[in-house]
Amino acid sequence: AKKAAALEAERREGEARAREEEQIRARQAAEAKRIQRVEAERIQREREEHEAARVQEAQRKFEEEARLRMEHEAARRQEEAAVNSNDDAKAKETEAKHAEQARKKAR
Repeated sequence: AKKAAALEAERREGEARAREEEQIRARQAAEAKRIQRVEAERIQREREEHEAARVQEAQRKFEEEARLRMEHEAARRQEEAAVNSNDDAKAKETEAKHAEQARKKAR
């Protein structure tokens, strides 16, 4: 009977150890899953931040190019206006010279 009781106690201890080991493995597996999830979330967040930065940079470049085009166009118009103004002034000057010469001939 002692031997049977000792064997029974040993069996129970073995089962208890096996349950503890299973609980430890389950906790380790849960922790590994948690770590994997946290890492996946971090990677996703970094991707989103990188994409947002890329979009922001593209938007900045687009706006800069648009600003430069507008400045260039304004400068071109200003130059054109100056040329036209200069042409008008030359035309008036020539007209005045012709009028003066016509007056001299008329005398």
